[in-house]
Amino acid sequence: MRTLKTLFAVAALTISTVSFAQTTDTTFTVNGVCGMCQRTIENACDIDGVETASWSPETKIIQISFEPSIVSIDEINKAINDSGYDTEFSAAPENAYEGLHGCCKYRDPEVQASH
Repeated sequence: MRTLKTLFAVAALTISTVSFAQTTDTTFTVNGVCGMCQRTIENACDIDGVETASWSPETKIIQISFEPSIVSIDEINKAINDSGYDTEFSAAPENAYEGLHGCCKYRDPEVQASH
């Protein structure tokens, strides 16, 4: 009987710990121009601790819900930069940007105008 009480106590503690996990919602600017950019940017955010990530080609704003105890905003930003996209915080490495598809070269004024 004592083992059963211990098991229930551990289960209750685990449930209460999980319920206290806090997610943080934030938004910031990410440069891009199209639906292909959107897929790449959102996929870059598919990392542990990120609950949701939604980027809009029209507004250039990404909305992210994440658990700061697991992942930091700096890590999320770096993942986006490493996928080839500049954010309001930092620029993507040149080799990552150059690896983007031609229609996604958001730094090119002609590409911007065509979208």
